[in-house]
Amino acid sequence: MTTMLPLIDYLHIHAPGGHETFGFDQEWYGLLWRRRAGCGPTTAANLLTYLHRAGQLLLPDAIDPAKPLELMNFCWSYVTPTMRGLNTPQLFRDGANRLLKAIGSKLRAHMLAVDKDASLRPDAAQAAAFVRAGLAAQSPVAFLNLCNGREQQLDAWHWVTVLGMEESNTCTLHILDNTVQLQVDLPLWLTTTTSGGGFVYLAKEER
Repeated sequence: MTTMLPLIDYLHIHAPGGHETFGFDQEWYGLLWRRRAGCGPTTAANLLTYLHRAGQLLLPDAIDPAKPLELMNFCWSYVTPTMRGLNTPQLFRDGANRLLKAIGSKLRAHMLAVDKDASLRPDAAQAAAFVRAGLAAQSPVAFLNLCNGREQQLDAWHWVTVLGMEESNTCTLHILDNTVQLQVDLPLWLTTTTSGGGFVYLAKEER
């Protein structure tokens, strides 16, 4: 079974240099610290752009869609890295909820944490169900990897954007890492990461 965002073309972005990219890139930030620590706000910009273009939320009028750095800096103001970066899914969730409240959106951040302690983690089926729910709600899913374990397609201490998922003998996540599309083995990551991470998507409150 394959679950993909239906309109991934919404993530075609006009980069600051004028060329077109797929997704935002933290290297566009002007300040060195923001370029180093900005993967979380950059991922948030992917989520907001998709949801805005899908008609699920309105961005402030002051943000010019033709200037991607405006949205990236806006996201930084709420989804703000600490001195250790944006190193927990709770930080992303709480910052995203502050942002959503500030723009008057009825969407809220939904989170699944992956604990450092392997005995406390969700299993692959639970993690896949969470990602599937986010994609079904037509939201990209933010994915924090603190340690990639044996999954070589991930960078440690890093946020990426999940665009889709294939479930067969294993479970493969289709991700966007800045502007690069990759595939990640979800069960392999869950069973070999030594630091955990988590997932966040934006959707209406569940009832």
